[in-house]
Amino acid sequence: MDQGTIQINYAPGKPGQPVQVVLEPNVSGVKLLNTSVTGKAHTKNTFKMERARGENTIKIEGSLPVDAKKGNKKVAIDAPQVYTGEVFKEQLGKVGVHVDPHSVVKDGEKPSNARLIHTYYSPKLAEIVRYMNHYNNNFTAEMILRTLGNLGGGSGSFTDGIDGIQQLMRTQHLSSLFDMMDGSGLTRYTQISAEQITGLLVAETKMGSFSDFYPSLAVAGEKGVLAQLLGEEKSTKLTGILEERSDMQGLSGYVRTNDGDLLAYSLLLNGYSPTSQNQLIRQFAERLVEIANRS
Repeated sequence: MDQGTIQINYAPGKPGQPVQVVLEPNVSGVKLLNTSVTGKAHTKNTFKMERARGENTIKIEGSLPVDAKKGNKKVAIDAPQVYTGEVFKEQLGKVGVHVDPHSVVKDGEKPSNARLIHTYYSPKLAEIVRYMNHYNNNFTAEMILRTLGNLGGGSGSFTDGIDGIQQLMRTQHLSSLFDMMDGSGLTRYTQISAEQITGLLVAETKMGSFSDFYPSLAVAGEKGVLAQLLGEEKSTKLTGILEERSDMQGLSGYVRTNDGDLLAYSLLLNGYSPTSQNQLIRQFAERLVEIANRS
């Protein structure tokens, strides 16, 4: 729920019958249009889910072979604040708190006579950054961008967050000539160079926040986005963040040499096939480890 998503569990039924799908949690306001069918064994899997833009209607279609494994998928929902309210209302009822059956969850200003009953404090920002960097969580990246906007004295908007990053680059004497159109890098309109990222990584080593930032990066061969980077091998000398998309991949972080030096690196790839991108990223990472081991 804190990711603005709802989980859909699915499993094949009998051949020719609809695929079994269940919302979790199953709350009002989210509709399923299930036209999918269970196919015969060893047939092509065309099963897919898609939410209509601007509404919470999820279309499920295609064929799921009867011998396919059951699974689940998280789908982003529209107006997550209303969805959260619906879940909260449902949970209150489950623990015996009476909720007026005519009450409606809606988006809007907090009533002036509203009474505070509890304050929830999130984990520390350092812990959130660690989760984001270990698992490359795009939603968390977008929220941290807005948090930066708030910490800088702004309203916590997307624009305030971008202004904060631009200011950081200037104070570190780095080029601020880049286009940042989101916090996660998913949009193709974000344009930044590997040189700028490397420069920022070097500058970070001299900041007071580095003691929190460095451990937040995934370690090659361990859990997180770099778990399979070196195959069965493991290298605690290589840490970083891996961005994977069908049309772009990037690997940025640090490698520590045997002499104890910490080297910053960044590789950004555009326009390669997914197979070529995977090979280049893997070869680049292996080369970094080789350099570190013989230094």
